Amino acid sequence: MNEATFTLYHPATGQILQTVVAPPSSMDAYRLSYGVLDGTYNGDTHYVDLSDPENPVVVARPASSIALSGTVLQNVPVAGQLHIDAEVYDLLAGDTQLDLPYPGTYKLRVECWPYLPWEGEVVVP
Repeated sequence: MNEATFTLYHPATGQILQTVVAPPSSMDAYRLSYGVLDGTYNGDTHYVDLSDPENPVVVARPASSIALSGTVLQNVPVAGQLHIDAEVYDLLAGDTQLDLPYPGTYKLRVECWPYLPWEGEVVVP
């Protein structure tokens, strides 16, 4: 049986979801719910640019411009999620003052699609 490798992506966001090895004739069923590209692409580092829906292009995910100044997250490019240790919070674009009431070191992770995740830590005396 002839098989080929395909990459499935979210048709609205361009987020790469998974790689499928299957006969080309079976890909029509996937096309009902997903975007489909020939080949293998890594969703951790790339996404599908859908600015021209007729010609989707795989591009590298851009680095985030986020910076941490004291307890202020600066330059959050788009709304996303803020992970503080094991907790997850919605995050708006722009600058955000972190309200961390207890002394300690907090591990931070910001996920703002399609940007690469940003990680850092803040120390509250």
